[in-house]
This record gives sequence, structure tokens and C-alpha cells, in this order.
Amino acid sequence: MTSYGKIASAGVRSWLAAPLCGTVLLFGCGNAASSAPSGSASASNAGHDRAESNQTTGDLPGEADGRVPAKEPRVVGYLPIYRIAGKPALHLETLTHLNLAFAIPNSQGKVEFPGADESAIKGIVADAQQAKVKVLVAIGGGDGGKATSDSLALGVDAYVTALLELVKGYNLDGVDVDIEGDDIDPDTYGALMQTLSKRLSELPERKLLTAAVAEYRRERYRALGAADFLNIMSYDQCGGWSEKACEHSTLTQAQKDLVSWANLQDSDANGTVRTIGRDNVVLGVPFYGRCWGEKCPERVKNPDGTFQKTTNLTYSHILAYCANSTFSGCSDSADVLSSGDEVAGYYVSLNSPSTIENKAAAAKSYGGIMIWELGQDDANAPLFTQIAEEFPKTTSDSGF
Repeated sequence: MTSYGKIASAGVRSWLAAPLCGTVLLFGCGNAASSAPSGSASASNAGHDRAESNQTTGDLPGEADGRVPAKEPRVVGYLPIYRIAGKPALHLETLTHLNLAFAIPNSQGKVEFPGADESAIKGIVADAQQAKVKVLVAIGGGDGGKATSDSLALGVDAYVTALLELVKGYNLDGVDVDIEGDDIDPDTYGALMQTLSKRLSELPERKLLTAAVAEYRRERYRALGAADFLNIMSYDQCGGWSEKACEHSTLTQAQKDLVSWANLQDSDANGTVRTIGRDNVVLGVPFYGRCWGEKCPERVKNPDGTFQKTTNLTYSHILAYCANSTFSGCSDSADVLSSGDEVAGYYVSLNSPSTIENKAAAAKSYGGIMIWELGQDDANAPLFTQIAEEFPKTTSDSGF
């Protein structure tokens, strides 16, 4: 999930989208464009990918290995903690899992949500759980991965103990491990996955363990078979590190990622190698775009006065710039907006409502769909609407 960056609120409504305001729980509809981090992946061709399973490809986990089969495809939404003050729409009528991002260890070894409003978080947790949505803490992220790995290097058991204090304090349903890219230390990552799996399963009420995974530095992951399922970060296939602009999150790449991670074999908490399985991979989709070129709005300056090569824009802001003619060629099926010159002009790569609809349809044949992140959609939810239509919540319990 990339580093956070703040951008001004646009306040322009989409000309697309069927409103979900009548069915949004907790906060209702509001402009979710107050700040614009990129996707969760770290800035180096990272997608948000995770693998999980104990069975052969296509099998659901069963009671013999301690896992509970999912009763329906998952709809996982990430919510950065800094979004809470803006009261974003959480769509609890559709979500099955809500990941609060991110918890990071402090200098005293305590794992915490930095700068968080404790009462506001507890209120979200209570409302989500009442709506049969499981709430997890996501650890690491683009900004907190190094601090998390550094803490793990001092002692995995001590870190896990501190993390479980946070889980208990907020009455959470589990942990999502989101250490990414160069911040992954294979030795401590594997030990973390194994230790967490064992400790979470020993609690009076079994907790969930998931992981966010990407192709970038894929070789560094360990013990992904210990997870209940993986969230695949199928985005950020190109960015500021790339030679040229490109589409950073295509349907073709998403389909390849689903197959690749479903067939991954990795060890569980006991060292037994498992195939993750198609039911245990959840496809991540971006509610943000990337912009190349001198005419990109909201360009970020480096300390030396130069500009960063790419700018991350929430979908809400992209629609605002379409409405005021900063961008042209906008439609509900356009994944690229370009002035024709990606250096002196602009080139924007995004996922349109049409592409989100197609990705949601593909994800239904696997373990579900994941969103980075909920606060980046427009007020009328043009992107989330596509997911809600493909994934109606049909049971009273989302299972795992």
C-alpha cells in the first residue's frame, strides 16, 4: 500500500455511477477525496499479493487443519486510519472483511495505530462486526514495513505479543501481514507467519491470519501456507521506477496473478507444504490511478526541486479533473487518459468502472476481491457499485 500523501479535496461529483447512499452503513455517503495515497504496494512494481491455503489447487480448507471454509466469496476493503476523520463510506452491506491500515511498532516496542482516535476505531469495529464484517489490523504497509521488520529482528515472539495486545484491545478478528518489497526479511517474515498462525489459533476465539502479496520481491515471502487467504496486490505494475508510462493494473495481469498465486506452494505453521488454492486468493484492485508527465496535477516536489516521476490520484480526484477539463477522453470504460505526450503532457493509468466490473467477475471464480482503498472512490461510489453488484452478501456470517 504505498506511502501516504495528502491532497486537497476536490468536491466534484461523478457524472457516472449509481448511488449507494441509501444502503451505505455507518457513515453514509460523503466526499472521500481528502487525501490520496497510492495503492498499498511499495513503490517498486509491487502489487498487493498474498497466498493462503492448505489444500491442493481449488480445494477449500477444512476442519482437519483448523481452517474454516469461506461461506461466500470475500469482499475485502482496506481503510487507512487517517481516513476515519473524513467519515468515508464503508459499504458494510457488501464487505465481508475490513482491514484497518496500518499498525506500526513504536520506539518502546508497542504496536499501535499512529495518531489514531481510539474511540473512533472502536466504534467502526463494533459497527462492522454488527454487520457481520470481520475487522483485521493490517501491519506494515509502504510506510511501516521497515519499522515492522526492524522490530521483528529484535524478537518475533515479543513483537507478536505486542501485536496481540492491540488485537485484544480493539476486539479485532485477526491480522493481515502487509510487509512489502525490500522491507521483507525472509527469515523474520517466515517466523512471523508461523508464530502468528499458532498464537492466533490458541486464542479462545480463533482469529484470522491473511497476507497481502505482490510479484515484486516475491522470492522473499515465506510460510504463506500459514495464512487463511492471500490478498493479491495486482497493481503498481509500473510507476516512478519504470522507464515509460504504462497501464499499471490491467485485467490481463489480474488473470495471470490469480492463476499464479493460486498455484503457489508454500509451508504452513508446521512446515507442511501446501498449494494455496483458487479459493484462497483474493484479487486486489486499485481505486487510484498513476499520472506521468509535466501536466499532471498535484505533482510532488523532491527536496532538490525536481518533481517525482509519477503522481498518485484517487479515482475521486481523477473524476474531478475530468469534470474541469484538466483531463480529456474520460468515460466509464477508459483506463488511459492521455494528452499524447507522456513527458510534456500527461498520461493517466486507472481502472474504470468497466474494468472493475470485469475484474470482479473474474474474482468470483476465486476467493473474492480486495480494494485499496475504500476512501479513494467518488462520493457516488462508481467503482464500488460494480463490486456490490457482482458480490451481493448472501449469508449472515462471512466466515473466513
